[in-house]
Amino acid sequence: MIQLWHLFLQEIPYARAQLNLRDHIAISRFAPRIADVIREDRLQPQSVYDIQRLENQMDMLELEEYHLTENAKPMPDYVREQLQATFSKLKVNPDES
Repeated sequence: MIQLWHLFLQEIPYARAQLNLRDHIAISRFAPRIADVIREDRLQPQSVYDIQRLENQMDMLELEEYHLTENAKPMPDYVREQLQATFSKLKVNPDES
């Protein structure tokens, strides 16, 4: 069994294996499997839609932080409606991805 672990773990950097093991320990009460330590899913590139979704979330969080920390006034209703109309055109339907 130890030889099997050694065979698979020698292929990945120690720091990544350590990070994956910490993540596993934080979310699971079960002993890790080799796949839990290797975590090939982290090596997969993100799709364009995932990246856009994350960028939009970051923009919204930055905007929310600005409103919480600055003395900003709420946007007028007509601006809100225009923004919602624009953003609704940008949304991707789940069946398109």
